[in-house]
Amino acid sequence: VSVVERHPEMRLSVAEIARAAHISPNHFSMLFRRHTGRSFIKFLNEKRLARAQELLRNPTLGIKEVADRAGFDDPGYFTRLFRKHTRKTPRDWRRRV
Repeated sequence: VSVVERHPEMRLSVAEIARAAHISPNHFSMLFRRHTGRSFIKFLNEKRLARAQELLRNPTLGIKEVADRAGFDDPGYFTRLFRKHTRKTPRDWRRRV
């Protein structure tokens, strides 16, 4: 949890983390949900979106660069997820801030 909070941009997967912990991905997912109350992917996306909001305060960064620095491989997916989370596109959110 603390690694993701400090570095949400890291390219992490449930399978990689489970392998490093020598447990199955399903077992990791169950333990993570029990510990945090939400799925790993939801937790990771929340941290990445928070990082993206910080990055969007810098007007010199493009939306694609913000997405990449926040850990999203696909800028389109980032925009859809950002809009679902904030009810604004990254560009609109930036204008309001």
